[in-house]
Amino acid sequence: MILGFYGPSNSGKTETIVKLVKYFSEKNFKIATVKHIPGNFTIDSDGKDTWKMGNAGSNLVVASSDSETSFMFKGSMDIKKILQLINAFDNFDIIFIEGFKSVPWIKKIKFGNGEKMENTVMEFTNIETLIKYIEKEIEIDSIIRKLPNFNCGECGFSTCREMAEKIILNEKKFEDCRYYNPEVMMNIEVNGREIYLSPFVQNIVKNTI
Repeated sequence: MILGFYGPSNSGKTETIVKLVKYFSEKNFKIATVKHIPGNFTIDSDGKDTWKMGNAGSNLVVASSDSETSFMFKGSMDIKKILQLINAFDNFDIIFIEGFKSVPWIKKIKFGNGEKMENTVMEFTNIETLIKYIEKEIEIDSIIRKLPNFNCGECGFSTCREMAEKIILNEKKFEDCRYYNPEVMMNIEVNGREIYLSPFVQNIVKNTI
């Protein structure tokens, strides 16, 4: 799942994210975090070898040591591209994003006063309520991953998410989706977009291989 956090400075965003990372990492969830910093900022140090390489014109500088590998892209990057790169590194269960509040498709938690942004799912009150929300979203996300995510509507619901919510409540079963195929599940992505494969097509690929 991807969840954003926004609000004024010193409203508790970072502190809350740190607590969430600790809580869910102790439950063996794999987590990635993204922090948007307004204005000009660099983790590189003036005069260091990596700085010299970037200053000479290298668009991407990688610093690798025994304990850490840092990728420094010289220039701004769209959040969609950032998420694509994160997913290229590994399969993360949760991605927390601090900032990027104006991006409409990111579900967000609002902190403090200020304008309520699009796709805000909750205004922060306490960590316990937020944890319950995230745990439910993770459960829904795990079910959606097993569904074709085609949003065909043939099950009677407009989206696979609505179907997943009914499955959690034991009001529906996976088998109520006519395209559900637990035996063969494969993904094809084109330019970062997942292409739906019906069970028939998946079985052709499986049997050919």
